[in-house]
Amino acid sequence: LALFGEALYSIVPAPPEGPTLYSETNPFSDQWYNNNTPVIGWDAVAGVVDYSYSVDDQPFTIPDNTPDTTDNRISLPDLPNGISYFHIKGRKSGIWGGTTHFTLRVDTLFPAAFTPTYERLSSGGTLLSFFTTDSLSGIDHYEVGVIDVGAPPDTVPVFQEAESPFQLPSKISGEARVIVRAIDAAGNVRDGQVGISGFTL
Repeated sequence: LALFGEALYSIVPAPPEGPTLYSETNPFSDQWYNNNTPVIGWDAVAGVVDYSYSVDDQPFTIPDNTPDTTDNRISLPDLPNGISYFHIKGRKSGIWGGTTHFTLRVDTLFPAAFTPTYERLSSGGTLLSFFTTDSLSGIDHYEVGVIDVGAPPDTVPVFQEAESPFQLPSKISGEARVIVRAIDAAGNVRDGQVGISGFTL
């Protein structure tokens, strides 16, 4: 004869997984952006009623258990330059779930100021040299444009991507203004320029 006792069981709902994050403004975590007010969104999950989030400089922070929003989209104003991390978790049936982390790389700083230099070649050409630095995202590329000094003030040069040293395509003859554009990996632009006498377009 077997006797079976009574047992009480508590069924605890499984905690929700961390939200799936995306950003229309800063979509790729490994790329730099000059937008310091990114917008982060996440997919709604059935039963999740609110979310706790935090932003800091640590990659694996777990937000506290205080609800911060019931929305599925948030703007993060005035993030500092550098790398920040967004952390978020949701609550379902009173239970906080897993945390998702999202890396934000912000660079609103221009490359360092610089002045191009040039030398005239025996062939009659002109060799342009230039270099600058960028403290955060790094220099992505340079572009060079040339304007005749007699052109209207609002004349915009045609820029072409270039590396230093760069031989200007025209012969020495008239006078021109050469603009070198340094563009960092976040899209910030710094122009350096030099006047060249005896240059023709």
